[in-house]
Amino acid sequence: MSIKIDLKIILFGIFFFVAKQLNDYLLVLFFALCHECVHIIVALGCGVNPAILTINPFGCSVSFIHKQIDYDRKVLNGNVTDVKKIIIYMVGPVFNLVFAIFANMLRSSSNIVYVNLGLFLFNLLPVYPLDGGRIIKSSLQLMFGRKIAYKMILKISKFFSIVTLVCGSFLILKYNNIGILFICVYVFWLNIKASKILKIKLRVVEIIEKKEDPVYK
Repeated sequence: MSIKIDLKIILFGIFFFVAKQLNDYLLVLFFALCHECVHIIVALGCGVNPAILTINPFGCSVSFIHKQIDYDRKVLNGNVTDVKKIIIYMVGPVFNLVFAIFANMLRSSSNIVYVNLGLFLFNLLPVYPLDGGRIIKSSLQLMFGRKIAYKMILKISKFFSIVTLVCGSFLILKYNNIGILFICVYVFWLNIKASKILKIKLRVVEIIEKKEDPVYK
């Protein structure tokens, strides 16, 4: 597994230092890294190898290499890979929730509790490629197949990314917290970037299905 670090973290660190929110920012990065480590541990337990761990100004992300044999083993309208993805992406948010509960029981710093609760809720947003969006996509794929899953997750992600941006705008006015602004913009940007990739994948699936249709043979 290779590790990539986005050096823009330094610029963001300086910005949050000036905004007197550096401690909160470092806590988010630390627990985001812990979150991804849990993904990696469970993935290895499922026989899935991590490929690249990326540490960026907004947190961390990890990509995985799935075995071809898992793609070939059918489960409903999907395959074994979809089942493993659901498990792998679910454990990250669960870790943050459990940690927040235990931290609260042990009367730890309220910042630690709130950061983990925030990561739990943030990652479960039904916006692709966040954990919540990936879980929904893989679940839809098991039920309806890739084509319908891609179409549905594109609509779901777009709707909730807009809702997040609108709700975040009100929260910024209420709490005057610059961190909320970054989160909302980041979610919206993630959705735009991921949607382009999903649309390409959807087009590929449609072309493959068209070629397999007896009418076009």
